[in-house]
Amino acid sequence: MATDFPNLPLDTLPWWAPGAVVLVFGILTCLHGYKILKLVLFLLGFVSGSYAGLLYAPLLFPDDPKVVWITASVLGLALGILMNFFYKAGVFILGAYVTAVFFLPFLQSLDDIAAIGVLVLTILVGGFAALRLEKWTMKVATAFAGAWHAVQSTFFLFKLSPFLFPWEQILDKYGGASLHDIFNRPWYFWTSVLGLSLAGFYSQIKRRRKKA
Repeated sequence: MATDFPNLPLDTLPWWAPGAVVLVFGILTCLHGYKILKLVLFLLGFVSGSYAGLLYAPLLFPDDPKVVWITASVLGLALGILMNFFYKAGVFILGAYVTAVFFLPFLQSLDDIAAIGVLVLTILVGGFAALRLEKWTMKVATAFAGAWHAVQSTFFLFKLSPFLFPWEQILDKYGGASLHDIFNRPWYFWTSVLGLSLAGFYSQIKRRRKKA
C-alpha cells in the first residue's frame, strides 16, 4: 500500500518533526498524565483512528491520496472525541493498551495461538483493572505510556537501533519494520522505559501529596 503513495504529506515535513512532537507528548504524558488525562485519551484515540484509516482507506480509494488522508483524519477525530465522551471506555482502552504493550515482549517466545490467548487475557485484565482502580492505574498507565513514547522518540531522533515508529510500517520508511521488530527491544531500551516510568509515576504522586 505504501508504494501507491510516493509523496505523502508527511514526507514534506523534516524527518525529525514526528519524533520531536511525540517526544514532547511522551514527557508531558509521563510526568502529568492523570492531570491531562482527557487530552491523552483524545490523542490516543486520534492516533489510533488515523492509523487505522491510513491502513485501510487505500483499499477503498487507491487512486486518491487526499481522500485517504481526509478519511484518516475523520476517523481519528471521531475516535478521539468518543474516547472522551465515553470516559469509562477510554479508561478501559488506555489500561488495555498499556498492558498489551508491557506484555508483548514476553510473548515473543510463545507460539501464535498461545500468544494471542495470553494477549487477549492481559488486555481484558488491564482494562478492567483500570476501571476498578481508576486514579492509580491511570497514573501508572500514563507514566508507562509516556515513557515508552519518550524513549522511542529519543532513539528515533538520535538514530539509535532500534528507532522505528509504527507509522513507518505504513510509509515503508527505513526499511519497514515487522511487528516483531517494533516490540522486540534490547534490554537498555526497556530499562530506560522502566526508569522513566518510575520517575513519572513518582512525579504524579508527589504533586498530589504537595496539594494535600
